[in-house]
Amino acid sequence: MKKLIIFICVFMLLGAQLNYAQTCVADAGEDLVVCDGTGSSHKVYLDGSGSSVTGGEINYEWTVLTIIEDGLEISSSQSDEVDPYFKYPDELVSDITFLIELRVFDNDEICEDWDTLEVFCYANMCPTAYAGDDQTLSNGCDVTLTLDGTDSEDPQDEELSYQWRSLDGYDDNFVVSGSSVASFTLPDVDSDKILSFELTITDAIHSVTDTVKVTYLDNDAPVADAGTDLSTCEYQFYLNAVQSYDVNWNELSYSWSSLDGLTLSGASSKTPKVTSPTDLTETTTYRIELDVNDGYCSSYDTVYITIQENLCPIASAGETVRVPKYNAESVVLNAGDSFDPEGDVLTFEWTTPSGSIVTDSIITVTDQSPNSRFSRYVYNLKVMDAENAIAEDSVEVIFSRFSAPVSPAVYAVASHARVLVSWEATSENYPDSLTGYYDFEGYKLYRSTDNGDSWGGEDDKLYDFNGEFVGWKPYAQFDYDEDEDFNQCIYDPDECDPEDTRQTYIYGLDPLAPRFSLGSDTGIEYSYVDSNVIDGVQYTYTVTAYDIGLSPFEISYTEIDTSGIFEADTLWSFLNPGKFLGPDTLQYFDEAGQWIRDAANSTRGFPSIESVKGDSGDQNIITVIPGYTALDISFPDADDIEALFTSNDDNIGTGIRDYFIVDRTKIVQDKLVYEIQADQGSQAVDGMACENPYVFGYVVTDTMGTPAATVTYYEDNLNFYEKDSISGLPGALNENGSYVVPEYDIITKVGKWSDQFKGIRFKMENEIPLITSQVPDVEIDTLTWGWTSQIAVQWTALQQLGFS
Repeated sequence: MKKLIIFICVFMLLGAQLNYAQTCVADAGEDLVVCDGTGSSHKVYLDGSGSSVTGGEINYEWTVLTIIEDGLEISSSQSDEVDPYFKYPDELVSDITFLIELRVFDNDEICEDWDTLEVFCYANMCPTAYAGDDQTLSNGCDVTLTLDGTDSEDPQDEELSYQWRSLDGYDDNFVVSGSSVASFTLPDVDSDKILSFELTITDAIHSVTDTVKVTYLDNDAPVADAGTDLSTCEYQFYLNAVQSYDVNWNELSYSWSSLDGLTLSGASSKTPKVTSPTDLTETTTYRIELDVNDGYCSSYDTVYITIQENLCPIASAGETVRVPKYNAESVVLNAGDSFDPEGDVLTFEWTTPSGSIVTDSIITVTDQSPNSRFSRYVYNLKVMDAENAIAEDSVEVIFSRFSAPVSPAVYAVASHARVLVSWEATSENYPDSLTGYYDFEGYKLYRSTDNGDSWGGEDDKLYDFNGEFVGWKPYAQFDYDEDEDFNQCIYDPDECDPEDTRQTYIYGLDPLAPRFSLGSDTGIEYSYVDSNVIDGVQYTYTVTAYDIGLSPFEISYTEIDTSGIFEADTLWSFLNPGKFLGPDTLQYFDEAGQWIRDAANSTRGFPSIESVKGDSGDQNIITVIPGYTALDISFPDADDIEALFTSNDDNIGTGIRDYFIVDRTKIVQDKLVYEIQADQGSQAVDGMACENPYVFGYVVTDTMGTPAATVTYYEDNLNFYEKDSISGLPGALNENGSYVVPEYDIITKVGKWSDQFKGIRFKMENEIPLITSQVPDVEIDTLTWGWTSQIAVQWTALQQLGFS
């Protein structure tokens, strides 16, 4: 009995402690005075977030205590929310205060608490003001502003009055201000300005407001130029809006429309195509309108096009034909793709390179010099319709073997125990004469101590697997690195789309001539310092250029079914988009050029080809003797770059500069100014121009930078783009209606070695890549600077070279 009493007491004690720990606090929020809700349903939200339960989960229960007909109701789905809403009672006959109770309790209902909220509702609901969306206008085309408040409404459909006002003190500029749609005369501005306006709407009792902002830009309208009027008999031709421009350099959009029914394609491009009607009974003039928009303003121009009654035929001689000399075949040229838009029968006339005439749509071309390495013929086609309208086209037929890159010009400067050999970059700019591919891969440097009779010792000789002497190991070799290989354009030496690049890496031994190396991704260099020389000994150097060869095809076999039958498919390399085939038999030669053997070539590739080593008088060979120079002759110290390229005191920054002497005999005592010019890209950081930077160099006559020679361009003879381009050139001055521009002695890309220039080659490059995410933090005290739209950095240096 005693034990039972103790148990009950302990239980009651624990329960008391539990009740004591559970605390509920209800907070229904501040009392409300409302005349409307949000949205089309006019929702009014309550807020019980100030409520709390200590030691448990919180629950809510909202109850409307004031019950009237058409009064306030909280739905069952909302009554247990922390922030429920009710729809505004829009059928009230008089203003009324509603009492709403909030009960807060925990899950086990151990504790609970209540709070009451007063909500005063007007019988007359407030209207909703909407002053419209924010706008952006331009002073180049917008003089009057229209403000539209017609989307304002009264939930009880009462009549509304409207009043607009300027929040910037321009009330006098209103033409109409007391209507749902206001008219406002925009003020004169000389910089971008934000104008703010307030709309007040009033029903029988309530007034509410809304504001709208208008960004008013100091921006000129673009200038549309649809081109000159023209008369044509062409079936299809292009228009061009290239002379349209925007002085603020806003990006332009184009819209062409025919006012008289001509068919246009690409109407939203700068160069739409026009298709002439084929059923004309008389010569007819058409109008085409161009709309140019800079994002804010439009400008218009109309071009008049007179189309002849009889349309000219279309001559099609075909694309360039490339034929390998080792598979000498005749080529049939067919003008069958030529046609007359109106369906007339055409007559054909081919003119051969010898001047003879062939009156047929088909002509056969035979190589007239089959034993030469390269032959090129141009055939001209003329077609004529029934009304003697003529169209012409031409086609090029090339018979060629694979060709090596052109050898570069070589320079050398000898000094004590040292020879600096350098060469130009011209080899990279020549395509293969057969394929048209820019297949250059690298340079090989050879050294001889016997005037070129041999190019190394016994250990430098290369032998094939039959023991035949086939070549020499290069003294040094430089080839494209991985990035240069992967991104090298196949059909263009400079720029192309990504799909027209090599998209692979070239390195290692040539698979079709495995004694020769294609390189090891060293990266291209244009100089080599040979320190393994002895004063007084004569050394001969030659530099050759080599290509990647022709990649062979592969055969892929796919099993069609389980019967063991396979389907073959030819896989072509990215490096051979034209699908050229090498000879079916490869011929191999020794170092002296004598035939060694033939080998079957089932996959029809071709080995890398190297240009010929230089012989006496060739541009790619040079002979020097290292030793001391005369005591009375000195040259600039390569380590003291400021002695040669003196930085301008006004420069914001100076990148890396480097040079080396390539020909002492061409060094002259001149003063030169070097400036860097770049384009401003769409993603420019703080408007700085950093795209496509070039170094411009020109001779000056004094330390003020006066050019030694200039070219004059008269302003009246230039269009907008020509003016912009010329005015932004380094050293250009605008004097008395004309632009005076220095005669540039050299123009070279930033980050690339220049060609030989006054005895030196130089390179200027950015010290760090301009990557926004990697720009280091910079602390600036006070800095004033500026630039034109095309020049971000002007880098001026005085080059003073000479004998002392």
